[in-house]
Amino acid sequence: MAAGTDPIVSQWFEINAVPPETSLSHNIKVRNAEPTEEQRRMLQSLLRERFGFAFHMEMRTGDVYVLTRGSKPLQLNAPKDPASDPRAIVMMKVGGIVDGEAKGTNTSTDYLALRLSRYLKLPVLNQTGIAGSYDFYLPPDDPENREMVDAVRDVVDRLGLKIKRGRGPVQTLVIDHVEQPVAN
Repeated sequence: MAAGTDPIVSQWFEINAVPPETSLSHNIKVRNAEPTEEQRRMLQSLLRERFGFAFHMEMRTGDVYVLTRGSKPLQLNAPKDPASDPRAIVMMKVGGIVDGEAKGTNTSTDYLALRLSRYLKLPVLNQTGIAGSYDFYLPPDDPENREMVDAVRDVVDRLGLKIKRGRGPVQTLVIDHVEQPVAN
């Protein structure tokens, strides 16, 4: 049955789950953080048990952004704390203003590509060839900007990198089986 005609695929479900007290995830207070590996495993377990969810991953060709080195000098510095968790963010101000301010801490270009993927809503393939981890800070440069895609392109350019749309390999989740959830 095609995904669009399967009633379970076209329904919305609200899932409220709290990790057990013995879980490392139980005390995490950071909102909108990347899920931990433990959280991913718990969610997959919940979906298998409640929805009979089965899936596999395939590589398919799809729309992507490709991150490469640009012609400008790189604005990447040695990390101040090489033991810190990697971070990379394009700042969003109150009211949704995205003014071009960006910060990276102990981040690699692979991690930067992953973060940019979230902003651009498409996979970003890192083809920079840049190894290692770096810190960066870019001050705001466009106080009137409100478009995330424009802000990301500007940040990438100011870092000395380049990003463009293209086609490439995309890891794709393929649903093999799903059914109506069992009651609590």
